[in-house]
Order: sequence, then structure tokens, then C-alpha cells
Amino acid sequence: MVNEKTLLVGVDAGEKVYDVVILHPGLDYRSNFTVGVKRANRDEIAKRICKSAEKIASTDVRVTIESSTSASHILSKHLANYVWPKGLNVKTNLISSVTPRKLAEAQLIDTKTDGVDSYLTAQCGEYEHLPKIKRTNERLKSLSSAYEFLSKQSASLKMRIRSLLLQLNPSLTAEFKSAHKGNFSLIVASSYESYIKDGKLTDQELERILKEESFNMGKSRRKKFLEIVNEETMKDSLYLINIIREHRTLLSMVEKQLNPLKEVIKKAGMKSPTVKLLTSISGIAEFTASMFVGLVQDIERFPSSKEFIGYIGTYPVKIESGKLKGKSKMSKKGIKILKRLLYTSAMAAINSNKYIEKIANKAVSRGKTDMQAIGIVMTYLAKWIYGVWKSGEAWRQGKEEREMGNSRKIIPRAS
Repeated sequence: MVNEKTLLVGVDAGEKVYDVVILHPGLDYRSNFTVGVKRANRDEIAKRICKSAEKIASTDVRVTIESSTSASHILSKHLANYVWPKGLNVKTNLISSVTPRKLAEAQLIDTKTDGVDSYLTAQCGEYEHLPKIKRTNERLKSLSSAYEFLSKQSASLKMRIRSLLLQLNPSLTAEFKSAHKGNFSLIVASSYESYIKDGKLTDQELERILKEESFNMGKSRRKKFLEIVNEETMKDSLYLINIIREHRTLLSMVEKQLNPLKEVIKKAGMKSPTVKLLTSISGIAEFTASMFVGLVQDIERFPSSKEFIGYIGTYPVKIESGKLKGKSKMSKKGIKILKRLLYTSAMAAINSNKYIEKIANKAVSRGKTDMQAIGIVMTYLAKWIYGVWKSGEAWRQGKEEREMGNSRKIIPRAS
């Protein structure tokens, strides 16, 4: 329990920084700071807690960490294993990322910042009844977090390769829009090395490079490729080519780990009753269900489907400025890997379920684009995941929907 000598600590854990607030409401004491997420920074948080506790003679410390990233769990374990001074009782709790927002609404705080989040999180330590994160499947959590990390690394490397190719030759990137995917970047690197060596890239040399990388390129595309490479004078760009090769090597290493890890996650997931339950929803495959259970862990964190959808980030936002009315677009916030999996699930559901196809077609008939219609289906799937998980009952369509049978359309179109 919290007493008059309890020091409250709130941490808003991001991917790169910790926003920390140390406060004692009774003594009007408050200290706030931001540090990185490295081990030395975690030690710095512990040292500052000790210093504050000594300053106001606190014997109890309640550390409350908002659980939104893997950094929050790392900090929680670090503080739990830290050697605290004798006589200082430190307790650490992970709470739902939804809770500070709900508290902000109750206190009518309109400006939401990381500093406000950490301040509110610190106050959450005063209440015993606030929802705590339940760890339902530690193994699935570790595996899915590893997959999420590798996916981010893969996406980051692809974007970096694209950026390097743009610096190397803007015309090439404009013509070959998927230049950063597959082995194409290696084709480009080898082609420019040959160009620098001989002063020209010949059709025979390009043929040799394509065979070496097992890459197919049509005659018209090959002709265009040769034109672009040979019309540029890039003799000073060998350093860019070397960096592209290094990035492509790193990307290959990351992608080699993703597929085996995916199979391990599916195996681990099928041991979970919740995963089996979620696969009853049309379009939700074993891997997608396993990733949801692994990353979300406790559905009770979310009081309603609205908070759950907000956490994933499938809700639409309108971009408007003054009198300019913008179109609705899906929020860029949320858990990217879960959004990507929901997109794949939505496409599968539209292709295999007449009822879900009807939802997409109805959206298109109201003037939505194909992508917006798919986004609407993604939101429906998120609602159903929440409902099935919360109720513990398998997904069931109504009689009318079941009688519709199956569909084979690939993308939604207005009927």
C-alpha cells in the first residue's frame, strides 16, 4: 500500500527513450528527465530514484511503467534485479498503455505528451485496482517480439537500400520502383562495378550478372536498364556500391531468420487455446493469431474494442487544413506488424467469405477506394478478434451470412 513516505515513479517507455517522472504529491516534490534505453541509462534511472528517496527520506518506492514497447519490460526486469540500498523497498509494476489515457480523460488533460504520460503513470501507482499486465504466454511473447524486431530491421534495411540507390542513380529508382526488393540491388551493384571497370555495361555482361543472381528481366526492361546505366557517369560512386552490398548482406541475414522463426511461432501458438479460438475467424491464420496473442498477451488491458483498435492502429484519420478537406487515411500509429498481418488476413477473408466480401463491396459502393475498403475489413477483423478473445467463444456468422457461401474475388469491387 502507498503511505506518506512512498515515492511515486512513472515511466513512459518508448523505443529509443524513457521519459521519467519522480514525484511525492504530499511534499510537492517532482523531478522529471529523459534518458536513452541502454543499460547505462537504466542504471541512471535507478541512481536518480535512490537520490530522490534519500532527499525526501522515503523508504518505499512505487515504480509504474507504461507497457507499450519491449523497452518497458527490459526496464522492469532491470529494476527488479537492481541492488537497492538497504532499507529502501522498491516495487515495480507494468500497467496497460490504455490506463494513462483514461486517467488523462478523467482529469481533462487535453495536451497529451510523453511527459504527461509519465506523470499520469506515476499517479497510477497510487491505485491498487488499476489493470496490470498479465503474462499469459512468456514463450510466445519472446518469439513474437523477436519476429517484430527482425521485421522492423528488414523494413529499415530495404528503405536504406532504396535511399542509396536513389543517390546512386535517381533515374534508375524512378524506372524500377521495386529496386530495393529481392536481389535487384545486387544486380545494380555488379552492373555499376562492371561499368566502372570497362567504361560500359554490355548486354552480354548484364546477361552474366542476371544468371549469377538467378534474376529474370524481360527484354524491354533489360534494354531500359542498359540505357540508364550507360548514360550516367558514376565513376566516383564505388563507395555507394560497397555500402549497398553491405546492406544487402545484412538484409539476407535478417530474412534467413524470419521464415524459420515464423514456423516456430506457429508451433508454439497451436498449444494456446486462445490461438485456436482466434483462428475460427475467417481470414485469421495460425501465425497471425499467434502473433496477436504473443504481442497483446492480456485482452483485459482494453475496456472495449475501441481501445483495442486504437492500440493496433487501424482506425481512420482525416488530414485537414483550414478549408481544405482531406481524405480519410489509416493512422500511421499502432503496431505495424499486427497491421500488416491484418491486411493479409483481410485480403484472405475477402477472397474466401461472401459476408466479408459484401462488407468491402458496400464500402466501395459508398465511394471508398479499394484500399480504404480493405482498411474497413481490417477494422472489422480487429473487432472480431477482440470479441472472440474477450468472450471465449468461437466466431459465428449469422444465418443470412452463412447462406451466402464463398467468394473468389481477389479485391473488392462495387457490385
